[in-house]
Amino acid sequence: MGFKLFGITLKTLFQFTSIYRPDVDIDNNYERELGMVFNWFFKEHRNKLSMECTNFTFQGADGQNPSEWRFRLQWDISF
Repeated sequence: MGFKLFGITLKTLFQFTSIYRPDVDIDNNYERELGMVFNWFFKEHRNKLSMECTNFTFQGADGQNPSEWRFRLQWDISF
């Protein structure tokens, strides 16, 4: 999904990773990811700003479900 405003293109992405096992050698080891990404394109893919917010939920062998957030901001410039 995207739109253009004042000559700058903004694209958004939603991602969901259903429950999966990142380490199959450990019983009851599950993880879920839910994220949102924004990309601002100033000169197509040669100059862009990306921002990502992702929530991770884990289930360990102890039965607890800790959750954590990851935020990422990245500016890509190509010559």
